[in-house]
Amino acid sequence: MCSCKEATKDLKMSNPLFVIVSIILVASPSCLGCLCTVNPYTTPREELYCDAYYAIKGMVMEKKGPTNHMIEYTVVVDNVFKGHKFMALGDVITFKTPSSSTHCGVTTIEEGVKYLFTGPPPTPGFGYVLTICQWIEKFTKLSVEEKCVLSG
Repeated sequence: MCSCKEATKDLKMSNPLFVIVSIILVASPSCLGCLCTVNPYTTPREELYCDAYYAIKGMVMEKKGPTNHMIEYTVVVDNVFKGHKFMALGDVITFKTPSSSTHCGVTTIEEGVKYLFTGPPPTPGFGYVLTICQWIEKFTKLSVEEKCVLSG
């Protein structure tokens, strides 16, 4: 089913616990490990989409790091499905992620490949954070049903 209205969501933190855990994990890579409030592998894609503040298709232009236990991905926005308040077509976004998957880091993103990125709003003073708790997938791997969720 393709039904989720962005208009029903105002600009508030969708899950304060997720934001706090993300900040702690990013700021301190020696924390206990990765804790997701939602399992992105078992949660329906529509729910992941509805819970996200943004959903974009973007081309990964560069991968930097790891530096200080962080990886940075530079992404050019090809399409904004959700989150026009945060980004627009053609924007260059820097996503930061811990350099280890045990700390929720997304370490397998490839340069020159288009991905679907979803997630929380940018963290003040830090920017966009990627974790394995978000729906991040090669765009070519999306099913017809998943693309329907994005258009929906």
